[in-house]
Amino acid sequence: MNNKNLWRIIWVVGIYAVLVLILFLVIRYKVRWEDQDSNKYLYIYDCGETICSTETKVDTYIASIVCEDKVCPYIKEVSGNNIILTGKEKGYIFNLMSKKIINDNYLDYFFTSDGEAYIAVNSVNKYGVIDKDGNILVDFNYDKINDYKYELVLYTQDNMMGIDKRAGETVVELGNEKLNLFNDKLYIYIKDNEYYVNAYATKLPSNNSIYNYIYPYKDILLVSINNQIDVLDINLKSKLIMKINSYYPYTREGERTSLNPKGINNLLKFTVFTDDDNYTDYMYDIKSGKLYS
Repeated sequence: MNNKNLWRIIWVVGIYAVLVLILFLVIRYKVRWEDQDSNKYLYIYDCGETICSTETKVDTYIASIVCEDKVCPYIKEVSGNNIILTGKEKGYIFNLMSKKIINDNYLDYFFTSDGEAYIAVNSVNKYGVIDKDGNILVDFNYDKINDYKYELVLYTQDNMMGIDKRAGETVVELGNEKLNLFNDKLYIYIKDNEYYVNAYATKLPSNNSIYNYIYPYKDILLVSINNQIDVLDINLKSKLIMKINSYYPYTREGERTSLNPKGINNLLKFTVFTDDDNYTDYMYDIKSGKLYS
């Protein structure tokens, strides 16, 4: 092989080497920059007793959601495998099992107290109720819906509350500042800072007790009466062997707030003060009927 052919081979090999190097650099640039995910994400993860979210990636997360215009939504409510997210311009229902948004047709959402449906707000700020498949259960005719269960609508209008049947028939007329759907037969109302339990059928008290405070959760009531705390069943019968003595009569909002009742699945947690500084945390297991402290 003469020198002329050798230099030609070296020149061709050099050209190929440069082309390979350029190709490598282009691919590297594309991988590192052009295909880089520029989206901002909300990471949803299990933080113990509930579900939390963060915009910083965590090692173990349940799901991630792309943030709209890099503005991330936040978790407003959690119930079972579904969470309600509030975004930049509207709300979302996100399912943790499918890791997908299952409804984003409305401005806002709220869980009903039994978790079986959703209170939704439409584009003209009217409230209605939808089921878990998005079907409309209650038409969007209300200024505000507070709760829905047993096919009863608890609603607010002009700062007063009332109860309608799903079809619109009035059950309890507007005229009370505080009502609560307990079950399909009984509701709770407040008059002159005292709590009562009434029957839908008669609109009269279902027993002769006047309570200082009532907190409903699922099929039980946490009540205060005569400086004692009790847990009642759907028939308003005590579930405790002995009532819990309390320092406070729970006639004022600050005292009522100090109970700090919180329902988590089948547990009802609350705090009872024995004096100004000392208190005991309690946990009532609805399934077993046992009280722990």
